[in-house]
Amino acid sequence: MDRQRGTLEETPRCGEREPPEAWRLALGLQEVARAPSAAGAAIAVRHLTHPAPRVRLAALAVVAAHPVPEAAEPVRALLSGADSVVAASAASTAGALKDARALPQVRALVDRVPGEPDLAEPVAQGWVALAGKDAEPALRSWLTHPHAHVRRVAAAALTSLTGQPVRAPHQALPDDVFSPEPAAPGTTLTFRTRKGDFTVALDAGAPRTSGNLVTLARRGYFRGLGFHRVVPDFVAQGGDPRGDGEGGPGYSIRCEISRRAYRRGVLGMALSGKDTGGSQFFFTHAPQPHLDGRYTAFGEVTGGMAVVDALLEGDTLIDVEVSP
Repeated sequence: MDRQRGTLEETPRCGEREPPEAWRLALGLQEVARAPSAAGAAIAVRHLTHPAPRVRLAALAVVAAHPVPEAAEPVRALLSGADSVVAASAASTAGALKDARALPQVRALVDRVPGEPDLAEPVAQGWVALAGKDAEPALRSWLTHPHAHVRRVAAAALTSLTGQPVRAPHQALPDDVFSPEPAAPGTTLTFRTRKGDFTVALDAGAPRTSGNLVTLARRGYFRGLGFHRVVPDFVAQGGDPRGDGEGGPGYSIRCEISRRAYRRGVLGMALSGKDTGGSQFFFTHAPQPHLDGRYTAFGEVTGGMAVVDALLEGDTLIDVEVSP
């Protein structure tokens, strides 16, 4: 109803106040961002200063979809904030607002991208929108970056900017880039939740993606982390230390393509672009053939699928145990 009306009214009252306020606000704002009406834009502006990053990100999505002049100043404030994910999203929103006064701050974020590759896409969107042809030199410098995601974003942005196809040259990974040890054949993971346990057999066809999850699990990385995204008949997704779908372990791994199809109960690596996998994973509730070959599939639930079906957003992991 909020999406149809374009206003934030119904969602904050849903769930009998059981879900935390930030979850309800973020969910409602996400729906308002998809609305054909701009009626909720003014409400979204007020939430740009909300203490929860997930709410600020959702409010930015509304303002980007329905630009209003009064959003410019609070969006500029977010560009210099301590949360780099929110700052990058604010750069994209400043571009949608065509706020020329934000250009110096967006330029500063452009300079941070080589050291923070996950910022590349939203920062590039804002940079191109505000700098126009002047954005080209910085984007061309990204074409030789060792991270494939940065090169892909640069090539796509330059193609749009110049009207000519631009391809990034192949770059070998530096010797010091993290590469997880492959998981041993027959390795399994047991996911322990308050709703019960479920077991996953890891896939020998994606040994380094499997090995990455094993390494994180042995470090206790997943203890207390929640499932931040659950879409019925689609996926349950977790492994994000931020809890809003934007976090990770501080590094990324290269994609692997396995022959495993995305049928019910398959474990996949969540991505925001090529070679951006980290700690976020998802389990499919039903066959999802459109994911085949696009997201690394690296395991399958072998016991306790009913627990996966029962997961809700906000459910947490007690631990993830490795065997043997």
